[in-house]
Amino acid sequence: PGESGLGVHVDDDGFGLSFNVLLSDPADFEGGGTRFPPNAFSSEEAVYTPRRGQMLSHYGGLRHASVPCTGGLRYIMVGFVRAERLVELRLEDAAYGARTGEG
Repeated sequence: PGESGLGVHVDDDGFGLSFNVLLSDPADFEGGGTRFPPNAFSSEEAVYTPRRGQMLSHYGGLRHASVPCTGGLRYIMVGFVRAERLVELRLEDAAYGARTGEG
């Protein structure tokens, strides 16, 4: 408890998968969720508000933010998975972007 939300950021240096699971009953809080600003995959902002027990997972390098709660308490479980191949792919993407000016 006590976090009011995180601004736009990437997780784990962008080298893995991130996930969060909503532990609270949505009736126990107002607001909350995960916001993805426009990016290479979508030109529109997206906000996801999972139901209790649902998991949201995404590439850790995808810029995102938490949507602050405006009332009550929201509990989530957050985790990060790093796999060697994901790190290799991320480094290959960075090298490609540096060579082509697309990164």
